Amino acid sequence: MINYLIHSDYLYQLPFPIHQIMIMNKAGTHIYNRKVSTVKIPNLTIEKEILMGGFITAIFSVVKDTLGSLSPIKYIDTGKYKIFFSQIPGNNGIVSIIASGDNIFIQKLLNRFTKSIDIDIINKLSALGAINDELLNKIDSFLIKEFPFLTILP
Repeated sequence: MINYLIHSDYLYQLPFPIHQIMIMNKAGTHIYNRKVSTVKIPNLTIEKEILMGGFITAIFSVVKDTLGSLSPIKYIDTGKYKIFFSQIPGNNGIVSIIASGDNIFIQKLLNRFTKSIDIDIINKLSALGAINDELLNKIDSFLIKEFPFLTILP
């Protein structure tokens, strides 16, 4: 109940599931991936998670090179799934969410999550060898704080 008072947006129920949250650092390396669900049973399996990081980095590079850096991609609509994006402050990476639907609420949540990531974590995202279980657990805690209705799946 306290979370509803702090973030009144959580009173809203998403009419579609969120499936996965990923983070790529500014070099395009896929460093964080969590399958999530608004229910306990997952209904999407992405087997090629490593390819998603390269795919997203390639799309962002093409858009930046052709349209300029002031033309950020907000989401990709694949028909069945929507992939939402938010830049980590200082262009230190990209956070993406894969969901089965879209609305303004999900983009607001993603932006809030991206802005809530601690500067220490942002600095470690680009450092070689800094990605470890402790860092992943810190990101998990930020994820649960900003998306309390999600369950991280094994």
